[in-house]
Amino acid sequence: MKPFKLGFITDEYSQDLDEVVKFALEVGAEHLEIRSIWGKNVKDLTDEELRVIRRVVSQNGLQIDCLASPLFKEPIETYEVHMKMLDRLCDIAQMLDAKCIRCFAFVGPTDRYEEIKSEIAYKLRAAAEVADESGLKLVLENEPICIVTTGRQQGDLIRIVGHKALLATWDPGNAYVSGVERPYPDDYIYVRGLVGHMHVKDASKEDGKPRIVKVGAGNIDYRGQFRALYEDGYRGTISLETHYRHPTGGRMEATRESFLALKSIVREALGLEE
Repeated sequence: MKPFKLGFITDEYSQDLDEVVKFALEVGAEHLEIRSIWGKNVKDLTDEELRVIRRVVSQNGLQIDCLASPLFKEPIETYEVHMKMLDRLCDIAQMLDAKCIRCFAFVGPTDRYEEIKSEIAYKLRAAAEVADESGLKLVLENEPICIVTTGRQQGDLIRIVGHKALLATWDPGNAYVSGVERPYPDDYIYVRGLVGHMHVKDASKEDGKPRIVKVGAGNIDYRGQFRALYEDGYRGTISLETHYRHPTGGRMEATRESFLALKSIVREALGLEE
């Protein structure tokens, strides 16, 4: 049995479902994470489009574990609009047999966190209750343009909310871009035991500024990170969010290179055979 289910955010490779599925089968991915497809955000897909996606994904032995939704990736003043969006996202997740919905902690300066974390927690708890009623989980991502950017804030907020339906989408790459020099182990300790989903991208510094690179070519200790995840009992999905662009092959070649590197690093970290 494989320790993790590996997948990728589909629009990092292509907006065409057939191309995405073909690529997934070629590289041995098991999970597709949909942020947008056919040029439409996942929240805007029609029921008919969802039925097509579900049929094609199922026929090819793939799964969609998480929706890469934009939930709460706007200023906190848009909260009520996003709660209405959440109702539709729950329907979409159920139609695609997804288990979780990615969310954020509102766009804004991270130095506001201490000031408004109680208000954010109150709002996220209400959202978690909605998701829980549908048998789903919200997975809160640390994101550089949002108020919660690091594992420290992420773990703190999830513990304040204290609801079983709110876990973390842990993204070490985003933590690095947000100024954390060693996402693993320094920042991971704050989300240990709270990870419900994971995104992978790699980064290094160029002229003092973070730059996204091929997975394995950056400064993030993913070998140590994957060992720790496994030892901590995580058996969920690890989803590539490429962001890196190959100098000649564009997004497709960048995603191919990074996904194959991700597979290799997981094998090395856990001592798995080819």
